[in-house]
Amino acid sequence: MSSMFALTPSEEDVRPRPTSAMQIVLGLALAILCPVATLLAAYYAPYQSPLGYVAAAVVELPLLIYVLVDGAGWIRATRRSRPVDAVPAACALVASGISLFLVLTLAAAHGIRDSALPRLRLGIPLPPDLPYLIALGLVTVTVLIAVLSLLLLVLNARDRRSAVQEEPDRSADAMDRAVEGEDGTTADEHAEDEGASAAVPTGPRVVTRASDGMLRRLVSPGTGILLLLGALASLSATVLITLSGIDDDRAGQVAWIVPLSAVPAPLWAVIESLWRRDEKLGITLAALYRALTLPFVTVGVVLFPSVLVGLLPPVWRGFASRPLGAIDWAGFVTRDVPLPGWVGMAALMALLFGMLGALALTVFVILPLTAAFLPHIAIGDNALSTKPEDHRRNVRAIRALAALIPLVFVFAVLMTNAEAGSVRWWAAMATVVVMVALAVYIRRTQRVDHARRRSPAWGSAAPDPDSGTDSDSSSGFDSSSDSGSGSGSGFDYTSDSEK
Repeated sequence: MSSMFALTPSEEDVRPRPTSAMQIVLGLALAILCPVATLLAAYYAPYQSPLGYVAAAVVELPLLIYVLVDGAGWIRATRRSRPVDAVPAACALVASGISLFLVLTLAAAHGIRDSALPRLRLGIPLPPDLPYLIALGLVTVTVLIAVLSLLLLVLNARDRRSAVQEEPDRSADAMDRAVEGEDGTTADEHAEDEGASAAVPTGPRVVTRASDGMLRRLVSPGTGILLLLGALASLSATVLITLSGIDDDRAGQVAWIVPLSAVPAPLWAVIESLWRRDEKLGITLAALYRALTLPFVTVGVVLFPSVLVGLLPPVWRGFASRPLGAIDWAGFVTRDVPLPGWVGMAALMALLFGMLGALALTVFVILPLTAAFLPHIAIGDNALSTKPEDHRRNVRAIRALAALIPLVFVFAVLMTNAEAGSVRWWAAMATVVVMVALAVYIRRTQRVDHARRRSPAWGSAAPDPDSGTDSDSSSGFDSSSDSGSGSGSGFDYTSDSEK
């Protein structure tokens, strides 16, 4: 599980090494730790205490080193960037952006946001001034390095794409046979037959299939571990607020663990779609399927133990004796609600948080990454034409679609409580104009594979013999367009040594 993609012999010495599961887990852990540590330190620290800024600086330094090492590996890269390679930089960017907001908000609350640097220059600093400036500098540098790393990934994809256009002599049919192994020979033997110097690299593997069943397609081993940890956290929080002697304020803070413990599993399952490609749904549709389905499974698995424990008389009495002023979630539950009813409201909140968070990841992360780095897969998933002459147009249409869908959510947010004539209202109207322009552009640019859309096998990675399309059109892989059409494909079928 050290690599998200299958390695061929020619990829063993490439730079940088393929992004591993440990890198992604570490990035997600740091992304969660940085804002949470800053927020907790600021919450419990006295007014104008430097503790919040010290915590922000301490946890930001490992994240800075992490994204710096990851980004430096792409300066002289010898392989194509892939969607999963953007996960470390994206984690660092999101976490640092949140930390930057928290640091600036805390400094404004302390009254030192604009006056810390002048006082430091005059030699009369307050205790939080220097820690604030250090934390602000580290967070800002991390944001800039994360942005530069993402730009390097995009430029690397474009630079490597031009290498594909210089290999018109490679046979697409031979490539398909080498990848699929239909004639019983290895990829190296096919490459030697075609005069290639190395083996053919593969893309994101198909990990799940329709025949696997719903749970197999939804829950990976990593997601299963998060489900178990979430159930343990939810159960522990329920016992803590009912049987322990903590005060009501602390009980209100602990109570949030119950609904939030069901959120990490669907978020991780959506991110895993980048390397857990589904045979029928591809990448983006698999992420959407998991975002809409898995939260229901997660809520049941995570909160069911809390419901069972709540039926025990000591837990029931402990919950009934505690004043619920701090844990009634802004009036969503009444003070005399029984424990199962309270857990039921927690389940609804967990379902809402998990589904919205997973949808946001799908729309704002998975879809743009797939459109930017693997447009040929997105083309196949949307049943667009995979003919060489249509490839460039469909790549542009897919990337425009990746910009259009997030704007729908942006428009909804802007219109919420917006007054007519306000800046927010005008921004929403401008968003509508951009959305209409993108929709017209997509409609005029895309070339649809009508035979495949009429086929019952639409969405399957396996070829449909009755649709009149070839295996490339059905799977979303278009080797011919990558190697001979001079198109802008987001995936490289030539080996790194040939570039």
